[in-house]
Amino acid sequence: MRIEITQPGIFNAEGKAIAVGTELTVKSEPTAWAGRYRVLADGKDKTPVNNTVTEPSTAKEALALFSAEGVHPNKAKAMAAKFLGDKVPTDANKEAIVAKLTELAAAEDAAGAQ
Repeated sequence: MRIEITQPGIFNAEGKAIAVGTELTVKSEPTAWAGRYRVLADGKDKTPVNNTVTEPSTAKEALALFSAEGVHPNKAKAMAAKFLGDKVPTDANKEAIVAKLTELAAAEDAAGAQ
């Protein structure tokens, strides 16, 4: 089973804190850590998270990351923000990034039609 640490307060066998965002493979669900992790894949009916996303080369590809199945939202957001560079909206929330990518994708389509 794959889990992701979502809250601080989880420690490894050596007593060192495990960073938030760390993904681990465990034999069974660590119920003692309830509320401090999320299950990424349990090997049964869950869709595994895809962390091997290639960098987008167009706004349309970056926009597609937000709706791709199995792509972690933070990964999609980071890749889109990297694609936008200095064009990242100052509030940088998902809706603002999607709006900017939609605007750029429309511009790409218009440029391609010429």
